[in-house]
Amino acid sequence: LEAAIEQGLPYRRAERVAAVAQLDAQVQGQRVSAAEGAARLWRLAQDELRLSGEIARTATPVQLSADGEPRLVEAVKLGTVMLLTQLPGGGYGWLRRVDGAWRHDPLPPDADPDEVARLFADLGKRVRGGLYRLPVPGATP
Repeated sequence: LEAAIEQGLPYRRAERVAAVAQLDAQVQGQRVSAAEGAARLWRLAQDELRLSGEIARTATPVQLSADGEPRLVEAVKLGTVMLLTQLPGGGYGWLRRVDGAWRHDPLPPDADPDEVARLFADLGKRVRGGLYRLPVPGATP
């Protein structure tokens, strides 16, 4: 579970990895029985499945440049597939995997920023349905 979290979308990754590591330490230190540890691990796995189906607009820290500190930005999380960001100075970006690592980039040139803006606006109004043309994860700019 920890390996899957480490490789997946870096949404609240530190918190999620810490929960697994804490449980492991408790089981290894025999502060939690193996049966209780298994039940808690199952709940953590169910939380990961829930995250994979969750569409949410949230504020989350994102490292906007390779040499910068994480900054709190408005974001739309589409399951564990995509994280779109609304940049503080205007415009939109996204997290994408490049050479095995996640990095923040501006939207690709073929992405329609109006569609992304509409998604942000609709989720802000709690609208949970609609058709949006969004960038494709894994595509090259």
